[in-house]
Amino acid sequence: MVDIYFLSKASEEWRNEVMRHTGNAGLSISGSLHAILDGQLSPKEQFLARLLETEWHRVVKIRLYIRNSQQNMHLDILHIFWTKPAPSLREFGVKAVDGDGGVSLPPGAALFNNNAPHLRSFRWHGLNFDLRAAWIGQLSQLYLPKTCTVQLALDVLRECPHLYRLTYDSDIPFLDGLPTSKKVDLPELRHLTITADLGACFAFLTHITPNPSCVLKMNTRDSPAITARPAKQMTTLVPILSRYLKAALDYPARQYKLKFVLREREPYYALSLEGPKLAVVTTLNFDGVRSTEIQASIPELFLDALSACKLHSVVTLYCTSDFVHAINARIIEILFPNFKNLRRLVISDAFLEIIATDNTFFLPFSLNKIKMMYSRYRLRTFDRRRHLMLSLLGRTNHAMELDISQHCYHDWRVLDEIPGLKVVWVPKEIKREWKRNVEKEKKNINSSDISESQWETESKKIE
Repeated sequence: MVDIYFLSKASEEWRNEVMRHTGNAGLSISGSLHAILDGQLSPKEQFLARLLETEWHRVVKIRLYIRNSQQNMHLDILHIFWTKPAPSLREFGVKAVDGDGGVSLPPGAALFNNNAPHLRSFRWHGLNFDLRAAWIGQLSQLYLPKTCTVQLALDVLRECPHLYRLTYDSDIPFLDGLPTSKKVDLPELRHLTITADLGACFAFLTHITPNPSCVLKMNTRDSPAITARPAKQMTTLVPILSRYLKAALDYPARQYKLKFVLREREPYYALSLEGPKLAVVTTLNFDGVRSTEIQASIPELFLDALSACKLHSVVTLYCTSDFVHAINARIIEILFPNFKNLRRLVISDAFLEIIATDNTFFLPFSLNKIKMMYSRYRLRTFDRRRHLMLSLLGRTNHAMELDISQHCYHDWRVLDEIPGLKVVWVPKEIKREWKRNVEKEKKNINSSDISESQWETESKKIE
């Protein structure tokens, strides 16, 4: 790996010595470019320009981050990408961290001189050029640039049968229908990330057919094409989104956290599946949707898409909202009977009010932990929250852990009277900090001042 920042700080003799030791081996280059001052390249940019000019033929992987500037300011460096072939290149990535990052190729120019026989992964934010290149069909990973319309994206994807991972991130508003309705088959696609307005997401997702095991990460917002007729379009999305959810959920050996977040004031609506170590598998985010008609349709969309899925692999349900919404009742009615292995339930006051006031609702026997989360929607009085919790726990006849660490400033002593209930009063991170402080004080105080038994007693008080 050639670290641009590190080598640019070294002396020329040292840089030459490092490069001499690489021989004819393939190179991986990583670094960042900053704004050009007074029209002069910094030592780092000068080193990168020389490196690309002399060693481009053996570069296997390159990742560049361009900060605080427009990419056109760095054309003296970037021009190598369309003036020379890339005989060894396998992975290519250029990302603008700040600024618009727009780059347009000169008339008649072709990226990599249309010659990159080993290229498998390509991403360049803000690149303005026709992606239909000779090497596009061999890619397994592709990041479509922000300037790419839905129609152009579909035309390009028809030439990419080997894609395994695809990202489509577009700021272009989707206004009209597509000229063609022919679907694009992507039999090897297993990871799809799309960020666009709802109309673009709808058009894109309805026109591609990925591998049945493909998982989806979708981030969407208002769309002129959807706002005019939201009900029909949202209904059409149900089987599409259900297909991606089933791709993850139909594996009973896996364990997932199913997470609902409903925030009306921001507004923000999200449904996500998280695997082990918080790895997000599938997520559907509706962020900044202002249309009240679309907002009203989103919760139903989530539930309808999930209703066709097996939920045996869901072990944690995270359901929070800032308001009492009908979706809470429908979650109980439609989804809870299918949670065969649910172990942990994370809820807000709004969800507590629904399940505690429904006398026909009983917690699954597999459930062994409930956590109360703080939310903007709060019950008017603590007595009401305590009454509802006691009512819910009173219908439970198996051992349970209740985490009230986010509400521990109230009087919950009545919980001590419930047999088989373990109450978590203090967040684990605070408890760990207390323990560290005790151990630190234990080392600082002379053993003659306090006995070992006294330290053990004090330590157990916080466990």
